Amino acid sequence: MLLISIWPIFALICLGHALARSGFPGPGFWPMADRLNYFLLFPALLVSSLAEAPVDDPASSGWAGPRSRRS
Repeated sequence: MLLISIWPIFALICLGHALARSGFPGPGFWPMADRLNYFLLFPALLVSSLAEAPVDDPASSGWAGPRSRRS
């Protein structure tokens, strides 16, 4: 089960290594890809995740652990 869940990570690492050794994409690509990721894609991921986050009581969502019951 563990191997099935982590094989895509190793596949991407191997693909990136093979592409880097072949010279594709060129060295000018990486600074622009970094800027795109830092200024556009990562903030979009944060906004998307925050938009779907529950805004009710954190204790009722399971994040704060079980509630203590008072008698």
